[in-house]
Amino acid sequence: MWSRDATVGELRKIHEESKDKRYVSSLDWMASGAFVDRGAA
Repeated sequence: MWSRDATVGELRKIHEESKDKRYVSSLDWMASGAFVDRGAA
């Protein structure tokens, strides 16, 4: 599902779409959180 080549923008887009659907898998949360924690937000 996730690619190391995915850009922060793509991950943020996926994360936002997931929130809109009110469903986010634990993997999505961890992947998104990892980038946010690095100051990508």
